Amino acid sequence: MPALNHVRQPARAGFTLAEIVVAVALMVPVVVAATTLAVSAARQARAAAAIVAAELAQEVAAAVIEAELAPLVPGDGLLSVSPTAVRYRSRRAAGRWCLVDTSGVVLPLAPRWAASRQPVAGRDSAVIYIQDISSPSGVRVLRLGLVAPPVATVCPGGPAAIRLAVPGIPVSSLLHDLLQMEEVVELAVYSSAGQLWLGLLSLGVAA
Repeated sequence: MPALNHVRQPARAGFTLAEIVVAVALMVPVVVAATTLAVSAARQARAAAAIVAAELAQEVAAAVIEAELAPLVPGDGLLSVSPTAVRYRSRRAAGRWCLVDTSGVVLPLAPRWAASRQPVAGRDSAVIYIQDISSPSGVRVLRLGLVAPPVATVCPGGPAAIRLAVPGIPVSSLLHDLLQMEEVVELAVYSSAGQLWLGLLSLGVAA
């Protein structure tokens, strides 16, 4: 019997057009679903971030309000209250002077001087206590405006200090060496771009 000759068929390479079309048709729903999930996840992440930011802003606002208003009572720093604004005297610094005259005071730096910021001329007032026999308590609070920026100097004996230009201090009537710096501010709610904002406005040395 004669031998049979087998012809080897060449191996097929690649895909047919029909197979590619079917594969693409099957992949399209998967890609669409994945894209939809990704977009939804991004939106949820943005919404969550917005909620966290709003909560943080509320916490900051509450902390500011508490820090600014907690020590105040009517007649002692609290000037006026309305549904949208609170006007009050805010303490910015306090210390004890080493030298005082009719043109101002010299205050040694830390630890006898504590300030949340440097005093600002035209914005801050010096608060001192003087004797006043016409007052039922015998004491009167005197507020004098700062008229020039603080100047570096030294106290008698050498400690570093600052000089505050506060003219008109009645030296002979002073009760003690305590001095405070304050400014009149207004804490108010403002509306802008459809949102409410908490703002702090300095009113300077106005009472």
